[in-house]
Amino acid sequence: MATLIRMKQEGFKPDRDIILALTADEEGGAFNGVDWLVKNHRDLVDAEFVLNHDGGGVVVENGKLLGFTVDASEKVFADYQLSSLNPGGHSSMPTPNNAIYHLADALGRLEHYSFPFELNAVSRAELAGMAETYPPEKAALVKAVLEEPPDLEAIAKLSADDAILNATMRTTCVATRLAAGHANNALPCLQQLLDRLAGVYLALTQLQQFTDFLQRKAETLH
Repeated sequence: MATLIRMKQEGFKPDRDIILALTADEEGGAFNGVDWLVKNHRDLVDAEFVLNHDGGGVVVENGKLLGFTVDASEKVFADYQLSSLNPGGHSSMPTPNNAIYHLADALGRLEHYSFPFELNAVSRAELAGMAETYPPEKAALVKAVLEEPPDLEAIAKLSADDAILNATMRTTCVATRLAAGHANNALPCLQQLLDRLAGVYLALTQLQQFTDFLQRKAETLH
C-alpha cells in the first residue's frame, strides 16, 4: 500500500490497472478472503497476473538491499494428532505406566526426527540466487549444497543456523500443541499431541517412512 501511495504522489501512470486486494483469510479462514472475492466479485480482481506480497518481500541485511523475493511455490501441510491412552487412577498410587511419560518419550523421538535433504526446481533456483547476496562464508555453504552430490556438512551447518533455509531444504515436522491430564490428583488417561508436517514435495517413500515412524511411536504409547 505504501508503494502505491508513493507512486500516486509521484504522478506515476501505469499502462494498465493496478488492483490492490487486501484480505484477512490467512488465519481466520477463507470465508472473507481471496476465495470469497473470486466467487462473489471476480470482476474486481480479474487480473492478468497476481503478485502476492505475503509470499515474499524485500530482503535487507544491515541496511543493504539484497533482493526482492517472489512466492513461486508453497509447501503443503498435514496435521497428525497422536494420542496416548491409559487406564488412569489416583495420583497416590502411581505406576510406571503413565500416559504423560509415554507421550513425552514419543515427543523426544520426534524432536530428533529429520527428513532428508531435497530441493525442487524452485527452491534450487532460489538458493542459487540468494547465494549471490549472502556473505562469502554463507554463500560458499549454499553453493556447496547445490553441488551434485550435495555437501552433507554444509547442509547440516545451514540447517542448524538458519530456520528458513532448513525449511527450504527439506520437509519438516514440529509439535505445535499439547494437552495432558485433567486433575492434579488423578493419573492421566488421555494425552494428545498435534504435529504439523510441512513439505515442499513429499515423495510417497518419505510419507511411508514417516507413517511407519509414527506407527512405531504410537506403539510405545501403550
